Amino acid sequence: MSNDATQSKSALISPIDSNHFKQSPYSYAEVPKASSKEDKKTFSNPLMIAFAIGIIIAVIALVALSMSIYSIVHMSQTTIASSTTATTYRLSWSATGTTVAGTGNGGSSATNRLSNPWTIVLDSSNALYIADQGNNRIQKWIIGYSTGTTVAGQPNGVAGATSYYLNQPNGVYVDTNSNIYVADSVNGRVQFFSSGALSGTTVAGI
Repeated sequence: MSNDATQSKSALISPIDSNHFKQSPYSYAEVPKASSKEDKKTFSNPLMIAFAIGIIIAVIALVALSMSIYSIVHMSQTTIASSTTATTYRLSWSATGTTVAGTGNGGSSATNRLSNPWTIVLDSSNALYIADQGNNRIQKWIIGYSTGTTVAGQPNGVAGATSYYLNQPNGVYVDTNSNIYVADSVNGRVQFFSSGALSGTTVAGI
């Protein structure tokens, strides 16, 4: 066997030189690895984008909800205002009056006439009491009747200062027991007439 063959055989069975791999440009020890920061950056970018998109969607939804609530409240207020306007009523007196006592012609003491009536009041039965000042009397007039009844003073309209008379009465009040209080103006007194009485009692003045 020649020396060349012996050297070739020795080369094949000789131990592997580890330095050969360390110095090789293709050694596994030299394979580049991605840094941990680059890994985090690579994987975190999609998450950040998704998170930003989520925030934008949430903001849009919140704005839409706020606008919806405002629209509902505004429509409710408009509806209430419209309803209030629709149910508003205006009251006014009739332009035409109806005569319930007297004839429209004064200056007489007839039972169907009044002279300068001054004060009126209704009792519990809705009977009308009238201070018939010009006739010096108080007339009771039941609604619907054409004549009145003298309940204080003289039916003929004569003035006087005694308990049976009045002189230009200008105020009248009837209590729940149908007692009558009269402001007897010229006589300067207040007269009390119990229910059905023909004469009065002075309760104020002299």
